[in-house]
Amino acid sequence: MGGLKGLNLADKIKVIHIMRAVRFLDLEFPPRWAIITRYLLAKNIPSQYGPIDHRSAQNMYLLNWAAAKPESKSAASLFTREMIKTAEEFGLCLWTNHPSEKVKRDMPIWLHPASKKSRTASDASTYWTRCQRDKHNIHTVGEMHDFVAQLESHTRVLHEDPERSSDHDCACAMCSADEAKGCLAPVFCREQATHFLHSINQTWIPNETRDEELEKREENREGRIPKNRANTLTECFRIFTSSPPKSLTLDIDMNSPPPPPPDISRDEFTTIFTDGSGQNIGTEDACAGSGVFFGDDDPRNMAIRVPSYIPQTNNTAEALAILAAAKANKNKKKMKLPAEELVINTWWDVVGM
Repeated sequence: MGGLKGLNLADKIKVIHIMRAVRFLDLEFPPRWAIITRYLLAKNIPSQYGPIDHRSAQNMYLLNWAAAKPESKSAASLFTREMIKTAEEFGLCLWTNHPSEKVKRDMPIWLHPASKKSRTASDASTYWTRCQRDKHNIHTVGEMHDFVAQLESHTRVLHEDPERSSDHDCACAMCSADEAKGCLAPVFCREQATHFLHSINQTWIPNETRDEELEKREENREGRIPKNRANTLTECFRIFTSSPPKSLTLDIDMNSPPPPPPDISRDEFTTIFTDGSGQNIGTEDACAGSGVFFGDDDPRNMAIRVPSYIPQTNNTAEALAILAAAKANKNKKKMKLPAEELVINTWWDVVGM
C-alpha cells in the first residue's frame, strides 16, 4: 500500500503539517486561518530581532526573523508551532536564484533575507530608516526603489528663508510634500534610502532594463535547463533544501545574461579531430585505442594503444585522445575538437577535466 496508508501515525501527522505549511505560504490567495496565524506569529517576535513593524512582518519565511517557539512565549496554537517545527525539519524555506522583477518589488524591504547588513541593521533601526517606514509608508523593495528613483529627476529649488540654505534644503514640490509628512530632510532621506537599498544582494534589487521574456527565449533556444524562476512570492519557496541559495549569500546578479559562446571560427583555434574505440569491451580480451588527426601528413597525427593498466573502454580511449591532442598542441592556440563538440582554451583545462 502506498501514500498515506503506508506511513505510521507520526509520519502521517508530519505530512499533514507540511500540507498545511504549503497552504500557509500561499501568499496570493491565503486562507483566512493563515492570515490570522501570520498576525499571531508577528506578535511574538523574540526581542533579539528588534522592533518590527507588524505591517512589514507579513511572513517569517520571507524575512530574516522567526517567531517564538516556546508555548509560554507564543500566541500561536500547538498545531501551528508543530507545523513550523516540521517545516524546519524538512528544509522548507525561501529558495530561488532567479526571482522575477515582480517578486523583487513585492519582497518586504525590512529584514530582507538577502541583506548584507546584520539582522538589526537590516530592520528600520536608524532615524532615517524609521522615517522611511513610518512617515513615507515604505514597506516593500518596490516602494523603496520608487522612492529612491525620484532623486534622478529631482531639481533643487532654493528656499526663500536664508536659514535654510544647506545642500539638503529644498523648496521643490517633492520635498515640500515630504516635509508635510514630517520628514526633516527629504533629499538626505532618499540618499540614505539609496544606500539601504543597495545593501541587498544584487539579484534582489529591481532592474528596469532586464528583459525576462528574452531570457526565457534564450534558454529555450540554447537548450539549457530552465532556471528555477519564481514569478510570484509563493513560487519562491522550496522544500527539502539543505543550504541557502546563492542569491541570498553572494552579492552578484544571478539574472545577468550568460557569456556569449566562444567564437570558434577565428584563426586563433587549432582544429583537431580525435576519437577512441575498443573491441570486446567488458570481457578479459577487451582492448581500446585512440586516434588524433591534425591534418594530412601532419607529424603530430598519432594512433595510441590504451595502456593495459587503465580500463579498456570507449570512454577511456576518447579521453586519452583528447589528452594526447592537448600535449601535442605546441602552438598554444585554443583547440577546437569537432568530433567531441569541445573548445579547450589551455592544457590546464584538459588536466582539470
